[in-house]
Amino acid sequence: MNTFTSLVLCLGLCASGAVLAQRAEYDFSGSNQSGRDFSKQNLTRYKFNRATLKRAKFHDSKLTAAIFSGADLTGADLSRADLTGATLDRSKVIDVKMDGAILVDILGLGANFKGVSIKGADFTDAILDRATVTQLCKTATGINPVTKRETRKSLNCPRN
Repeated sequence: MNTFTSLVLCLGLCASGAVLAQRAEYDFSGSNQSGRDFSKQNLTRYKFNRATLKRAKFHDSKLTAAIFSGADLTGADLSRADLTGATLDRSKVIDVKMDGAILVDILGLGANFKGVSIKGADFTDAILDRATVTQLCKTATGINPVTKRETRKSLNCPRN
């Protein structure tokens, strides 16, 4: 076998193996990851569709463009996480700690945000149901430590 043939064969086999390994590594869709610690990790574009993530820890993680459609995040810790461009539609975001989180450009339609802690969270350009925004505005306080945006302003809350 010549060098060119070996290189082509290796590229074909190595590439397909790497792609399969990469898919398995970042797709947690439908799985149960309750209590798992994902803190301080780069989870950009990871998939958590319909995953059970009760009490999971994501604090200080980069979750840019992550997908949580239909996920159960009850009791999770997303404090200081960067969720820019993440998808949280139809998710259970109940009793979740989101203090200092960056939620810029998230899609959260149909998500259930109950009992969340959002001190210093940034929701700039987030797409949320009107009722959700009204609910979040009741407890919105603080300034995001990274973006320097006020939580109430990022949600377009009415002035008190």
